[in-house]
Amino acid sequence: MKDLSESDPKFRSSLAVVLSDPMVNNYNLFAQKGKSSAFTGYLAETSSANCTYGLYQENTKSGVMKKSAMVVNVLNKQATQPLLTFGIYADGIEALVGDAAEGEESTEATAGLSLTMMDVLLRPVEFFRGMSGLMTAVWNAPSEPVSALQGNLLLQDYSHKIHLSNGLIVDASVLGVASIDLSGKISISLWYKNSHSVITNSGALVVEGSLQIDSEELKSGIRFSTESEAFIDFQTDVDFAEMPVKMCLQMKRPPISSRNSVEKFEKSRYFKKRLTIRKKRSSSTPPVSYFINEKNSFMCTAMDPDQ
Repeated sequence: MKDLSESDPKFRSSLAVVLSDPMVNNYNLFAQKGKSSAFTGYLAETSSANCTYGLYQENTKSGVMKKSAMVVNVLNKQATQPLLTFGIYADGIEALVGDAAEGEESTEATAGLSLTMMDVLLRPVEFFRGMSGLMTAVWNAPSEPVSALQGNLLLQDYSHKIHLSNGLIVDASVLGVASIDLSGKISISLWYKNSHSVITNSGALVVEGSLQIDSEELKSGIRFSTESEAFIDFQTDVDFAEMPVKMCLQMKRPPISSRNSVEKFEKSRYFKKRLTIRKKRSSSTPPVSYFINEKNSFMCTAMDPDQ
């Protein structure tokens, strides 16, 4: 709620009114039964819209994770469009590390992954259920990333004929496609009592378009294309050799590569030669490591001082 109130003035004023009531804002309701954190940052900023990411985490008092989620939204002044939400949930893990609360010792250990794309909830993926499922997951954990979600999105399919005042007809068309892949891998060591997991969000974008004169006498126009691909790695390292459990979250984006090409052509039935001019350009964006929160930074430094 605090994270949302920092970016939404209307919600901030409503929250202030609710918290002014002592029946709500008291120790009995807000006493900590665990640990949680929420953080929102920018993935990309443009003049017309911004792309934000939100990281939300809920742990027990001993530091064992209960819920963790990442939310990616595209927003402007008028609206907010959720793109992708993936979260990891766990229950009953405290009993495995000997830190279960009173009355929760018999809770069955469960862990899984929930996915939401374009505000549509997809079928969750369950990692394991019970002690036998956990041991099977430990011994059969894949060393290579396993894809949990793949899809192609048609972003734009535009075709239009423009009739000019001089009688010529201009044919304009634009086609844009995005491809996404959500994959992950995990390794658990019962001997060293630690685990390492990586969730990779990869995507590619292709936009092709043309603007040309539709005439039997003259063929003239321009074609353009843009290609780009990016990856975001969400890495989690957990050390449960001693209590409290230590956990380090890292979110990184490798360099982004993009390629642009433009082709201009002119051809007439009255000329033998055809004029074609092509220009290509490639660019790369430096890698980025995203900030999560200050406490997580201290924990990562304590787990790996050389990092």
